[in-house]
Amino acid sequence: SASSKMQLIKNTNIDGSVSTMTITPEREKIIDFTNQYFDAGQSILVKKDSGINSVKDMNDSKYTIIVVVGTTAATE
Repeated sequence: SASSKMQLIKNTNIDGSVSTMTITPEREKIIDFTNQYFDAGQSILVKKDSGINSVKDMNDSKYTIIVVVGTTAATE
């Protein structure tokens, strides 16, 4: 997880990590990031014939969206 990688770097158990991690102001207080080498967006996956074509379409309590706890998707 991002938090475990940050802790390993902070405690000098490792020197660095090459992996995906969202750069946030909170994380920048703890670790230094190099220049970005890969840029990926976050998407919502839906069934093709669901009728959902945008995030606005999902602004209804009848929909359930899941995210992985501890990721930036859970806070964005």
